[in-house]
Amino acid sequence: MSEFRKAKRCSTCAVRRIACDQKTPSCSQCLLTGRSCGGYHRQTIFVEGDVGLRKSRRKAKDVPSSPSSLKGSEKKPRARRRQTAGPAIKFQVAQADEAFSTEQDYLISVIINNFTPAQERSLVRTVDGTAACLDSRVCGSWVTLLPEITARSLVHPDVLQFAIKSLGYSILRRTLQALEAYGETLCLLKSSLAMAGEVSFEEILATILCLTLAEVLLGTEHNGWSAHTRGVCKLVQENGPDAFKSGVLHQLFTGFRIFMLLGAIQQRKESFLDEPAWKTEPFSSEPKSLMQSLLDEISGLPSLLQRLDAISSSNREQQKEEIVALFKDFDTQMLRLEDWEANLKTSTDCRVLWWPVASSLDPETSFPISYEFVTILVANTMSHYWSFLLVIQLSISTLLALSKENGVDVACLWKQRATISPENRVALAKDICQSMRYHLQPEMGLYGPAATLYPINVALQIFREEKKTKEVVWCENFIAKLETMGILLASHIPSVETVTRKST
Repeated sequence: MSEFRKAKRCSTCAVRRIACDQKTPSCSQCLLTGRSCGGYHRQTIFVEGDVGLRKSRRKAKDVPSSPSSLKGSEKKPRARRRQTAGPAIKFQVAQADEAFSTEQDYLISVIINNFTPAQERSLVRTVDGTAACLDSRVCGSWVTLLPEITARSLVHPDVLQFAIKSLGYSILRRTLQALEAYGETLCLLKSSLAMAGEVSFEEILATILCLTLAEVLLGTEHNGWSAHTRGVCKLVQENGPDAFKSGVLHQLFTGFRIFMLLGAIQQRKESFLDEPAWKTEPFSSEPKSLMQSLLDEISGLPSLLQRLDAISSSNREQQKEEIVALFKDFDTQMLRLEDWEANLKTSTDCRVLWWPVASSLDPETSFPISYEFVTILVANTMSHYWSFLLVIQLSISTLLALSKENGVDVACLWKQRATISPENRVALAKDICQSMRYHLQPEMGLYGPAATLYPINVALQIFREEKKTKEVVWCENFIAKLETMGILLASHIPSVETVTRKST
């Protein structure tokens, strides 16, 4: 038997699995949500020693302060580890004044601590008391919903429970257990999808979201995460945009929307998210964040890439017509993005959103300066914005080459303002790289590093094409650092082409 005490929080907050400020006669959480505060009843609880709690508490002491101290990896001196592995991932889930009644509670806390900014943890919505999901970053903005969704779980054994295990174990570097839970989740997910009405839709979505993040950390294969996004796309599309107007489903939708669009860009297949209803109805009662407004502007990009790939299969006359049409559409897409940036600068009332700072005194370094941002959301959004610009510019360059081969004069159609040149592409790629350091700050947990995968991939492709050897080496070293931080999907970046053509 294993003995421990409950956390110091009122019984109401304990049931809801949220933090409590322990004020009397009623805590702030209960006051905000209009609930009756249950008071503070400390009691001793006994559980069987094999349920995972004792292991969780013991293992928590052994959780590596830096990913490079993972068991089985090459051991390095402490000072060197800090230098080469980058910011340490801070696990703050097993403090002396906090204990967990189940292993699932512990793993949920691990997930939230690593994918949520400290100031957002344990926030509640004052209207209905549900967990807040502030859409403040690319990766993991939905994880604060896990306690609420699991509390409403409809089945046992719970498919979401195993998905949480897979993601939580992935964070803790318990790879074998993560893979076992991953496989169990897939089996349960298959049967759950067949049980219409017995498993909630939000539970299914949360399950697949957990598996997607687990894929990012485990890196089992280069397109494993995109397989999950295709599954989510089908489920989301079947339910229609009205289902995602508010509540948990809205927050899950906004948290996964970028993954669905990045998956479509990688596959170069048109997306239903480009339909007007999907840009308006899910946001009819909730405002759009900076990232969501950017996603509105690039939702048509996957369709353009699909049409570009299809040109070679057309006859010569059709190719000429499609080249002209595509050139106009890519030109319009470029203008829309430039207008988005112009509106962003106007709407912020001249407030500086990012600025350069010295990052190295070494004159030989590839990037002696880096960018600081007002928030992680701005950093995520701008690094992806520069990436999307690069994809469009490369596509326009491809069209220019095709127009020459087919004798099509597109000079009169060229209205876009940005210079389509190798020098401009290199400059954008450098912007991406100069934003990477900000994402790797220790307080960014895993949500910062995980958001760099797509932008650094695009930047690396540009530097390789332009034969910028020093910059290529910098990108490869950065990718290696991501791997040491536990983002093992980074190991597949050099083998994945996402910019100029389909992956083969």
